[in-house]
Amino acid sequence: MKSRMLLENFVCEVIDYDLARDGAANHDLAALLHMGKVLVLRNQALSVFEYHQLMLSLGSPQRHVLQNFAVEGFADIIRISNFISPDGEPEGVLDGGAYWHTDMSYQPNIGIATSLLSLREPVCGGHTQFIDMVDALEALRKNQPLCQKLEQACGQPLEAIQVHHRFGNRRALGDPQQPTQRLTRGQQSTLAPVLHHLMQTHPRTGQQSLFAVAGTALRFEGVTPERSLPLLNELEDFVIEHAQFYQHHYRPGDLVIWDNLLTLHRGYGIEPSRNRHNSRLLYRMNVAYTEKGHLI
Repeated sequence: MKSRMLLENFVCEVIDYDLARDGAANHDLAALLHMGKVLVLRNQALSVFEYHQLMLSLGSPQRHVLQNFAVEGFADIIRISNFISPDGEPEGVLDGGAYWHTDMSYQPNIGIATSLLSLREPVCGGHTQFIDMVDALEALRKNQPLCQKLEQACGQPLEAIQVHHRFGNRRALGDPQQPTQRLTRGQQSTLAPVLHHLMQTHPRTGQQSLFAVAGTALRFEGVTPERSLPLLNELEDFVIEHAQFYQHHYRPGDLVIWDNLLTLHRGYGIEPSRNRHNSRLLYRMNVAYTEKGHLI
């Protein structure tokens, strides 16, 4: 299995490998994923069953709260799409992830890998942007004024700071024009706020990274919301400006898998389409490779 790193220790592309034909050397895929943080495989012709089995080989399935967009017969997989049918029904999740976030950071278990398998792509739009959060932590450590500001506000050294998380987009609290996802009361009732450390150590590689500074991050532990929000926004802005960045433009057959402990991402906004042939359709599946902080 040949591979190359597209950036410095960030984004690993597997070259000329057909998962359906050659099978997956699963330990190799997992190692490449955690090493590169984002894993890209082009020109894959996987059935939904093969895709599901591949992801199961990397961890235990984590069902998304938006089960109304689950693929029939595969509740672990949801559809991402901008196609609107003639009766007005969306084919899948449109753009709820069109803001910087970390998948499932609103859950207690955060050792999560996310995958997107592209089945159909429009002429333009619909790409995904990623930020290297190991690089982000290194940049933050070099910025002593911001480090000290965070530590003084929280009364803790950087490695001890904790953050409260809840489903949604923090930026939407101050700006209703910001994109976010709406949950029904039933969906909301299944989710409770969780507390995570701002700094995380990867259980497989030992890499340290900043974790989920955008999206679900609402408040520093021991700090009021009024003081937390501008600090979190400042930290997010710093990360976006200074850490390594990659933008993936999808082609049908692309399989992209990323490690949420080590990355921040967003789906670039795309307009709804009534033309199925000029719209996107991707399958998404999340798996956990840790349980209570330990590798599965």
